[in-house]
Amino acid sequence: VDGDVRVWICGAPAYMKGKRYERKLRRLADGRVKFLGHVTGSQKAALLRRADVLVSPSRHESYGLTIAEAQAAGCRIISHCHYGATGKVVDCAKPQLLAAALRETITSGRTVKAVAPTTISSNAAEQLAKLLAEV
Repeated sequence: VDGDVRVWICGAPAYMKGKRYERKLRRLADGRVKFLGHVTGSQKAALLRRADVLVSPSRHESYGLTIAEAQAAGCRIISHCHYGATGKVVDCAKPQLLAAALRETITSGRTVKAVAPTTISSNAAEQLAKLLAEV
């Protein structure tokens, strides 16, 4: 995709062959890709406020907290087809399907956040709890 697109890869390699896969991703990445490692708290909240799209390609999402936090921050979601998946659900194991979903999402324009970034708590989990309590 052309244009001003930046990618932040957050998290650490997990499961078998995770380190090898990370090395492969780093070789394939260009200057628009930043590997941030494990992020939490206010850093995660700030990244989600700035993000337009969260891609959750994980085959296993036990609790779905990352997706829920991204939704609370107003991000669009692309997720792998598993229990609890939401947003644009694709088989992320097929790179061409994930690429098509990303291309479509990116070309549709910037995300219009429903909540002004200044009103989002630095603790996204706390805000999510408040939203759920209101429901």
